[in-house]
Amino acid sequence: MTDVALPKQRVAFVDPKDGTVTREWWQWILNPQISTLAVVNNITVPNGSISAKQLHATQPITVPSGGLGIASGTSGGVLGFTASTTLASSALLGANQILLGGGAGATPSTPVGLGTTTTVLHGNVAGSPSFAAVSLTTDVSGILPVANGGTNAAAPGATAANNIGALAIASNLSDLNSATTARTNLGLGSMAVENSTAITVTGGSIDGTTIGGVTPAAGSFTTLTASGVVGAAGSPLIKTATRAVTAISGVKASTTQAVSNALTADSDLTLTFNENGTYALDGYLSFYESTVGTGGFQFDFNSGTATVGAINFGVEGFVTAAVANAAVTSVATATSFGTIVTSSSAPSWVRIAGYLTITGTGTLALRWAQASTLAIDPTNFLAGSRLMATKIG
Repeated sequence: MTDVALPKQRVAFVDPKDGTVTREWWQWILNPQISTLAVVNNITVPNGSISAKQLHATQPITVPSGGLGIASGTSGGVLGFTASTTLASSALLGANQILLGGGAGATPSTPVGLGTTTTVLHGNVAGSPSFAAVSLTTDVSGILPVANGGTNAAAPGATAANNIGALAIASNLSDLNSATTARTNLGLGSMAVENSTAITVTGGSIDGTTIGGVTPAAGSFTTLTASGVVGAAGSPLIKTATRAVTAISGVKASTTQAVSNALTADSDLTLTFNENGTYALDGYLSFYESTVGTGGFQFDFNSGTATVGAINFGVEGFVTAAVANAAVTSVATATSFGTIVTSSSAPSWVRIAGYLTITGTGTLALRWAQASTLAIDPTNFLAGSRLMATKIG
């Protein structure tokens, strides 16, 4: 055990031979038993005096003696008590980093680093904290007010929307400040607040819209003006009320010729029936030959995709003389004239009058040809000849 009692006065503090602290005094310095020690600049020795301006120690001075107890430390580190009378140097501390205590028996350190410009320090109840981005679901509490970019509401809905001046989906526009002003801003008139079953139109125009296309109903008009074709499907002429005519018609756009007796459908006189029913059948046919007149003219209705339930029509006119035939009751029965006139300025003509019943929608075409083949003298079927079917039932 080291003797740490105060050396006797006869023991010199400095060895006069080499100027170093004597062993006894050095031992005491390391483990003093008094609180203060006066050191003088000059120490008297038997043969004179010496100057003691420096004390050279060969061992570190301990903490209880007012020293550090260590001979060196780590550059960039700090001192820390690892025991009640022991100091030690920490490891190198990272520049600009947060210093964390190591607890009993350890020196501080910088274990968490610097983080980044987009992370913040998160605490840890069982270890070192760490840098991480802010989680809006776990790191944020409270309600963010509108002034800070929030909605000042704890849940989405009408309150949150209205707090920031927005409309809530669930409110279905009931949270408008003024429905009337909103309609005006949107350019909506009085029809916007009318029920679909009671709409009043007092002005303007309706363009590009089919009226009654899905559910037809009665309408009342003072004047009906059409820039194109007016269709009135499903409303035939009847004897108890005036109705718009529901009819289809075809007109020959130009004069055409035939040089044989092979009946051919005329595209200009092909009618398309879009609904079943009974139709009044009317027509006007005009024709002639250039020289002889014995090629003649014939026609029937045996062409098309429509189903004809019944047909009944008569023919009257002037061919080379007045004619009036018996009624025709079959689409395949041809009405034929063996000799016709040879003047284009006073041609032959006949008028068709009768009715037909359509039981399957589709097309119905008038076919025509020479009554007998006479290729050297074509039969001319004149432009303006027409065929019309008017729905009457």
